Amino acid sequence: MSNKKTPIVEIDLDNFGRGFHDAVPFHAFSRLSVGRNEASNLADMRASQLSALLLLTIGEGGDHFRNCSDDTQENVLWLAQGLAEELKELLSLVREEGRQLPKGGAA
Repeated sequence: MSNKKTPIVEIDLDNFGRGFHDAVPFHAFSRLSVGRNEASNLADMRASQLSALLLLTIGEGGDHFRNCSDDTQENVLWLAQGLAEELKELLSLVREEGRQLPKGGAA
């Protein structure tokens, strides 16, 4: 029996916003392989990260955000958009996995 985990989805990070590849040379993170057991946990983590990031754009944090340069604001919003796209893919995977469970719960 192999210990190798079978990836369920590969998330393409090539379109994660302007400047992504300048910050991460050689496309070090152009694909993210997610196994069956990790998808739900990763989705929870990404949702928490997106929520925290967006909290910085409203209320008291929003005052600081609006005083940042246009480039910084745009980069933050591209990051939020990238997290949201990844989260959509992860949630789709989690829903698909849930439909494949035997009736009556997990085996």
